[in-house]
Amino acid sequence: LAKFSGYISDRSEAMERMISSLLAYSQLAYQRINPETVRLSDVVTAAWDNLAVNAGEAGAELISDADIAVRADLHLLTQLFQNLFANSIKYRQQGQPAEIRVTARTGQDDVTIAVEDNGIGVDPAHSERIFGVFQRLHMDEKLYSGTGIGLALCRRIAESHEGGIVLDTSYRDGARFIVTLPA
Repeated sequence: LAKFSGYISDRSEAMERMISSLLAYSQLAYQRINPETVRLSDVVTAAWDNLAVNAGEAGAELISDADIAVRADLHLLTQLFQNLFANSIKYRQQGQPAEIRVTARTGQDDVTIAVEDNGIGVDPAHSERIFGVFQRLHMDEKLYSGTGIGLALCRRIAESHEGGIVLDTSYRDGARFIVTLPA
């Protein structure tokens, strides 16, 4: 009886986390954007600062070469980078600190931002699936906690800015996500 009670309690907590995540997704994903000109370096710094405790515990390091201006909603873009950084910290190689690099370049029609890490990577076969709501590749919540909302939210935020986000399936030294925004 105690075993079943513990199982029910664990599943109730997981359901509560899922509902909370879905609520957060719906609040952010369909929020009206308020674009302004922002320094991408400020957005990256704000997102990293929000994860200071997690980054410190993981010994994570951020290297950023992204000091360009973009037209975006500061709050939403910060959330996008925070989700990407949190994934890099969570899915790091065991026994290795996460190294996260952000680079950006301005093209004729768009701004391309790469966020790459030295983590466990993502199988290219799942390059689209990972952006679905509640899509998790790792079902062991004790090893990799989460609800599968983070990357779906990243995609929704990028699309709300008339941009996009994809997994770079050619990158083999971890994971690299490419975010595009209009120039």
